[in-house]
Amino acid sequence: MKKLLVVLVVVAIAAGLAMEVLSADRKTHQYRCEDQNKSLYFVIYETDGKITGGHMYFENIQVAVLEPYRMNDITIRAKVTGNTADVELGFNKSRKLVFVHNKKTDTSKDICQCSYNYR
Repeated sequence: MKKLLVVLVVVAIAAGLAMEVLSADRKTHQYRCEDQNKSLYFVIYETDGKITGGHMYFENIQVAVLEPYRMNDITIRAKVTGNTADVELGFNKSRKLVFVHNKKTDTSKDICQCSYNYR
């Protein structure tokens, strides 16, 4: 009887956690290059209003994991996981632009003009 009670409690807790995960407000910020870099796109994940991760794709193949660390109404900043270079990616939804910023030299270089979707 005790074993059955323990199993029921564990199942109830697992079901509660699953419902919490399913009810989370998950969205994506999608930046797809539209110029000479058409095969490059980026997805930044947002859960309950907080950025939680991201990926970079080239020719529909995931080539990098992104660590977004700052988001405001206009831009998102992210680092490539494992990258030792002192650079960050910037995603500007109002200008529809993806850029790379070199923190060491404090200079930026545009990567591409892009479309932006928020779903």
